[in-house]
Amino acid sequence: MKATYTFVYNRKNKLNKQGQALVQIQVYYNKERKYLSTGIYLKPNEWDARRNEVSKHNPECDVLNQELQEHVENLKAHERSENQAGRPIVLSNLTLENFKASNPGLSFTEFWRVGIETNNQLEYDTKRSHRSALKRFKEFQDEVHFHELTTDLLRVYEKFLINFRVPNKKGGEKALSYGRIHCLFKTLRAYVNRAIQEGYMETANDPFNRFSTAKYRKVASQTTRKYLIPEEIHAIENLEIPPHLQYLEKIRDMFLLSCYTGLRYSDIVQLDTSCLQFKKGEGYSLYYSMQQKTKTEVLVPVYLLFNKKPEIIIKKYLEDLQAGENLLFEEITNQYMNRCLKQLAFLSGIECNLTFHMARHSCATLLLDLGLSYEVVQQLLGHTNIRTTQIYGKVRKEAVKKALKGVKWDDMN
Repeated sequence: MKATYTFVYNRKNKLNKQGQALVQIQVYYNKERKYLSTGIYLKPNEWDARRNEVSKHNPECDVLNQELQEHVENLKAHERSENQAGRPIVLSNLTLENFKASNPGLSFTEFWRVGIETNNQLEYDTKRSHRSALKRFKEFQDEVHFHELTTDLLRVYEKFLINFRVPNKKGGEKALSYGRIHCLFKTLRAYVNRAIQEGYMETANDPFNRFSTAKYRKVASQTTRKYLIPEEIHAIENLEIPPHLQYLEKIRDMFLLSCYTGLRYSDIVQLDTSCLQFKKGEGYSLYYSMQQKTKTEVLVPVYLLFNKKPEIIIKKYLEDLQAGENLLFEEITNQYMNRCLKQLAFLSGIECNLTFHMARHSCATLLLDLGLSYEVVQQLLGHTNIRTTQIYGKVRKEAVKKALKGVKWDDMN
């Protein structure tokens, strides 16, 4: 008798506090059933009941569907092995953990590397950042197995990072900033969490249970956000782009749309017609999910922002759409985008290292300057924690202090 394997979503018809439910595998064999936990939790709209798979509403659908299929293939391989040995399947002993532990040669560092290279949902810059974090960890210890991931190891790694030196612009060396150390531990922790979720480690053995990175996180959160002042934004707006550089027009529009709405680069390049809501007598609003970072659902009434400037940009690209096209902007790599922004900054006479994310910081600062409350700005930007929004207020206070310190008050005499 052959076993059958079926994916079951939300068997108990109950969501957890995050609004998610578990995906299980139902194994039916010899008139008995057993449900195996996959460890994958999804929101209702992230499960396609008709196809019985993770839907496109989840940004990691391809990876998760592949993971689910691998679970089934492992179960089928186990069934074939038992049949060849003349043994029946014992459902009471069957768990997915058996198969995850079947590759004892896989180290944590290799698991980390494979995780980076096989995750097609990671943006180019994020993947590069994760590779850099892995490289630094391997400089500390080339190969680390799961059982070696202990709190003591993290403490030794911390000392290694504190003493580590990198070249500076003057030909000398400098220590890693607390912000950089925070990012390295944050990435490391992400892959430790993933290892726990996939059954390679037990939650009780999480090395971060007794290791705090709070001091690095606090310093990183206080890092000054760079932003453009209104005069610099106007300079980009009013720039006459030379005929031989017309490709910069779309770059400018995407950057200004972020300045006016606070959308991240990853959300701008994914804007399509399904994100737009039009109400007669008012105008366009954007309703979308910040899939690449916080997965927060955000409503941005663009017709009410900055004298309709963002709405004008959106209408411009809606009119350019051909039949069957949905994306407002063709996808451009963040690296290429920032390279073009350097050209825009030079042509506009802006003396700073202009990057796309500065547009989001500029939007937050402008909105606060115009008198909007932190709560309103938090909602517009999709911040899950208002303390993130409050950082921009601190930035403006520091800018005011710096400007006042530069005033020559004696000139008034």
